[in-house]
Amino acid sequence: ITSSNVQQAAIVQGDKLLLDLIYTDVTNGLTFFNAEEPLAFANLWAKIITDTATVNTTITLDNSGNRITKMLDSVNVDVSAFVPQPTSVILNRRTQISGKIPLQGRTSSADLVTFMLRPVGSYESLPDSLFKLNDVDPTSFGVQVPTTDFDGKFTLVNVPSGIFILTAAVQRHLTGHDTIYVKPGLDITDLLPTRDRDGVQRAALLAGDAAGFEDSSGVSIPDNAIGNPDVNAINAAIFSQPGDTNFDVFADINRDNIVNATDKDFATANRTDNTGTVGRMRPVFPVFKGAGPMTDNREAFITLADLPSREIRAGEAFDVTVKVSGARAVRTYEVHLGFDSTKVAVEGLSSHGSFLDNYLSDMVVRVFNGEVGLANSIIGLTPVGASGEGTLATIRFRALKRSTETRLKLKRAVLIDVDHVGVNPRVDGEATIVFSKDPIVYHDAEGKEIRGLIIPEADPKVDFNDFMVLVEAFGTNIGSPAFDLRADLNADDRVDFSDFLIFISDFGKIAVDAPASARPNKPAAPTGMNGAARMSLKLEEVSKDGQLVRLTAGLSRARALQGWGLTLRYDPSRFEFLEAVRPEEDLLEVAGASAPLLLVHQEGAGEVTLASAISRGTAALGTGDLAVLIFRSRAVSTQDAKFELYEGVLFDPDHLPNLAHAAQKLEIQQASIQQTRSGRFIRSLNLESGIFSSP
Repeated sequence: ITSSNVQQAAIVQGDKLLLDLIYTDVTNGLTFFNAEEPLAFANLWAKIITDTATVNTTITLDNSGNRITKMLDSVNVDVSAFVPQPTSVILNRRTQISGKIPLQGRTSSADLVTFMLRPVGSYESLPDSLFKLNDVDPTSFGVQVPTTDFDGKFTLVNVPSGIFILTAAVQRHLTGHDTIYVKPGLDITDLLPTRDRDGVQRAALLAGDAAGFEDSSGVSIPDNAIGNPDVNAINAAIFSQPGDTNFDVFADINRDNIVNATDKDFATANRTDNTGTVGRMRPVFPVFKGAGPMTDNREAFITLADLPSREIRAGEAFDVTVKVSGARAVRTYEVHLGFDSTKVAVEGLSSHGSFLDNYLSDMVVRVFNGEVGLANSIIGLTPVGASGEGTLATIRFRALKRSTETRLKLKRAVLIDVDHVGVNPRVDGEATIVFSKDPIVYHDAEGKEIRGLIIPEADPKVDFNDFMVLVEAFGTNIGSPAFDLRADLNADDRVDFSDFLIFISDFGKIAVDAPASARPNKPAAPTGMNGAARMSLKLEEVSKDGQLVRLTAGLSRARALQGWGLTLRYDPSRFEFLEAVRPEEDLLEVAGASAPLLLVHQEGAGEVTLASAISRGTAALGTGDLAVLIFRSRAVSTQDAKFELYEGVLFDPDHLPNLAHAAQKLEIQQASIQQTRSGRFIRSLNLESGIFSSP
């Protein structure tokens, strides 16, 4: 039945789900519907059961009440369709596990046990929120459950179905474990999770683990290995009691408030070795102390975490965290993360990570060839190192593109333990970062947005370099060969006057968060083809009443001119800038090229910046005019007026610049303007003569 011919409604009313499905094709009817067909699917979620092992319930097509289950034909006549019997459903509650955990050497095994429910082959705890409800201390690692009686009885509820490794750990004892096969509704009793790593049932958690340490949160946890450090710790505290200066609470293995030969006996008898040495047992992973070269950090896991959950806007910074789990006795680590340097830039570290929080360490970061490498190391010798899980670093990137995506990938890592054994852990970190279509945005020192910075790799200032890119893309739409996404400042898929207006408003601003602004010793750009060109400034005319002054900026000996920019200074107390226009014969368009934009920017009184460039056609050469500037003379003064061309730049077709030999001054004596008010007229005075007066 096609959905276009069916009107559907679903209403929950108490313990009933009311469904209406009305087939509206009364012309053809349901001629094909002459057998068994599905009419609707209802998805039900079983509620959590806590008071009994199973619940028997039913799902019924109910004919009671003011609604009955029926089927009508095309003229609304009940066809007396058969209503099936109720469907029986059996709901099983989650499994309950009970057992005991005896502790060697203790008269009472009642203690706080740290449980971990791990998938087979994993050293990380199963992230199951219902199982974690057993935890009496959510701030600590694992699930803490108190045991009772002399033999350490325990009960765990809400255990999910599946095959798992259940580990049990108590301070001063080696961790034990057992494999459990959990079936729905079937409880497990008499569990004894005290096996060693080789599966040998030890009947109790073996004692002697005296050399404990603190994790990254400052909580003491067992290091799960027994060797010389443990024996040495007991020797150092031998015969001491609480209150003595050398008393070590960890060295009191059997918790009888005195460190003596009994405690030492446990540590010497239950020594561990991960290499399989005869006479020593292999402890259950994870082992938090320095291991031999065959059982080191190869099983540790390096991943990426805290990735952006949304699209990143071009120019925006975002953080990516590198995380480790299952590490053992690490004193130094090295990680390399690859990235596309054309799409993202590395800003630096926003965090040195939490893994070595309890140590004085030294972090170094290097960025090279599309890769960021970091190395961190504990300063000084330590017998323990950092173990377990934590963050290694949080790297801050900045997006350089938009409407695209890029990949970050962990390439390699090295973990070096306290015995100076370095290995490559497991690495599985790859992320795709999606960049939004929003325009590229940077910010000035006040935090205000800057969208006109088109090529931040050149410099962090919105200037003539950016203008050249904007002009070349002007008038194009997305899909056009000449379209440049960077020049689409308002993200409307075309480059037009809207973008030009945005650019003018941002011209001259400096982006403090542009990637290029943090790059030291930036090499100078190669020079262009217009090194011999000379920019000039002429007094073209003064109006008869002396109020308007018209200047022309020109250029000579251009070899291949694609665009130009200049800045003119003047005395704002003497003159007011009115406008700048293109000359009647624009040098850029003499050979038939098109230069549609003339940038006019005033940063403040007394200074005006102009720029223009070819968007279509061949580069200009030779001599000609660039722009005409018109000023209004203010109140009559005895001082002479000066116009200074102090900055000029020329670009060739490859966007390579040449300075246009600026710092030229045009001086106009006040007498010149006064004389024009009596009827005389000044035209075409050349810059080269320096100081001009009335003819």
